[in-house]
Amino acid sequence: MEVGARMATGLAVTEKDIYEQCVSLLEQTGCAVYRLSQARASKQTPGLPDLIAFTPRHTMLLIETKRPGGRLRDAQRKFAERVLGTMGCPVYLVINDPRSLVEWIRHDP
Repeated sequence: MEVGARMATGLAVTEKDIYEQCVSLLEQTGCAVYRLSQARASKQTPGLPDLIAFTPRHTMLLIETKRPGGRLRDAQRKFAERVLGTMGCPVYLVINDPRSLVEWIRHDP
């Protein structure tokens, strides 16, 4: 069931649900998608986002998925602040409803 439908019916939505639907939506809109999310412990630097995507208009997106009500961990927040504070850097998005991602891509300059 699509995340929006799950949310409307009051069913629990997990971060994995959001993540998978974001990947699907990105690919459907012609984005190249790179998955960074690790289901198990890894030696990956804490704070890296779940996804990197390149839009058809050549915008680089860094995407952190969260379940509705989910919050960034300190390492994720610090990474986002560094990205947002750097000139010419990619767009950093925190997505807890994949429909917002579709709206963003639709208005990608």
